[in-house]
Amino acid sequence: MNEYKENHFKKLPSGISPYDILKTIQSNQSLHSIEPPFLLTELLSRISHSDIEKLQLGVNLAAKKYKYYQFNASLTEIPTSKSYIPNGGAIKALIKLLSIRKDKGILEINKLCKVIIH
Repeated sequence: MNEYKENHFKKLPSGISPYDILKTIQSNQSLHSIEPPFLLTELLSRISHSDIEKLQLGVNLAAKKYKYYQFNASLTEIPTSKSYIPNGGAIKALIKLLSIRKDKGILEINKLCKVIIH
């Protein structure tokens, strides 16, 4: 546990910290000899189904903003293999930033990025 620090872990939707789960695993004598990568498997197996569902929902919501392609049932092939034009959230954000760059210059983009990151 020495290499793990509590502040490296965010809390799960239920409020439980993965760090606390790791401490529990490593304090159990029968599991004391578990080392990475098996420690990760043990950790993941102890995360509740409810937490996993909430995390997956968050990933799905965020993916809409960061994917280059909108995937749906009609998309049956890899988009780049057919030279499809990107139509996802990431390309829309890129277009917006390029538009700002054209209209206001590169320094405005730099300011905007600093605001978003911080």
